[in-house]
This record gives sequence, C-alpha cells and structure tokens, in this order.
Amino acid sequence: MSFLSRNRNDAATYWAMTGNDSSGDPTFAAAKAIQVRWEQRSTVFTGPGGEEKNATDVVFVLEDMNPGDFLFLGASVVADPLTLKAAKEIHGFSKIPQLRGRDHERRAFLGARSR
Repeated sequence: MSFLSRNRNDAATYWAMTGNDSSGDPTFAAAKAIQVRWEQRSTVFTGPGGEEKNATDVVFVLEDMNPGDFLFLGASVVADPLTLKAAKEIHGFSKIPQLRGRDHERRAFLGARSR
C-alpha cells in the first residue's frame, strides 16, 4: 500500500459527468462518497490540449476521473453538483505508474467552474 493510499483521510463526494440533456446542460451520475487526500494549493498543470492551466486544489484519488466531473470536500447527497456552490470542477487529471508498477498515482486538478 502506497503512502498516498494510506493517507486518504478526507471525505469527499464525486459526481461523474454522464452526458448532456436535450437543452445541452450536463447530466451527472449519482453522488458517490470517496476517501481522498485533498490539498488546497495553487499549482500549474498541463491540460488535455497541452496548454498550461492553473489549479486551486489538487486531490489524490483511487479511481480515474475526467475533466468536467465534480468533487466536493465533505459529504453531500445533492443530485446536481452545479447547485452546490462549494463543488469544484475537475479541469485536469493525471495518472502516473508507481515505481513498482503495481498501481498508479491519480491526481485531479480542480479550478473555477466553467459553467
């Protein structure tokens, strides 16, 4: 078990974007409670198109996530993260193999909402 796996001491809520409704608004899967390591710090990361972006938070997670998904620090049962002011949008995601190759380090880079 890695250092980060042992130190996921923060409760969070995760919403995966599933698509768009008939009016073009995003739709989300049901809220899912997860354990994470949430660091509130500014950092620069490379976006999916190769451009540099700023993140306000970096969250270490155990599962793959996608830009457009949402995370919230704490527990929530809200169905739509867009109605929860403190929910943050994932703007970037990285998955790096650990040295022994048994698992990956996964980081979600959060920022201001684009919607």
